[in-house]
Amino acid sequence: MGLFWKRSNGKGAFWGLLSGLFVAAAIMVAKYLAGAAIPVHFLLLAPVVMVLSILVNVVVSLSTGQPDPDKVEKNTWTVKIWKEESAELKGVAWYRNFRVLSALLVAGCFVMYFLFF
Repeated sequence: MGLFWKRSNGKGAFWGLLSGLFVAAAIMVAKYLAGAAIPVHFLLLAPVVMVLSILVNVVVSLSTGQPDPDKVEKNTWTVKIWKEESAELKGVAWYRNFRVLSALLVAGCFVMYFLFF
């Protein structure tokens, strides 16, 4: 969240991470130790836990103080950064371009997901 939202702060990040950890642990304990019938594979629950963590981060960040603007400016992604990286990547071969490799990795994950689902 801190990479893309300037209002996110350390307390929001901390409680967002802890909430995700505790919810995921509770699901695992309920499913594997308590024998609760959760018909969804744990990897498919990950997006739900992520959304919950994001919501906790947003709520806590908005209810606490703003982060230091100088630190935020250096660590928040902007369109300017995208354009600068695009200019740097113009002469790079596709197999050395991290954007192409990232897209191939995501595509490979989707292919494997649909093959084994």
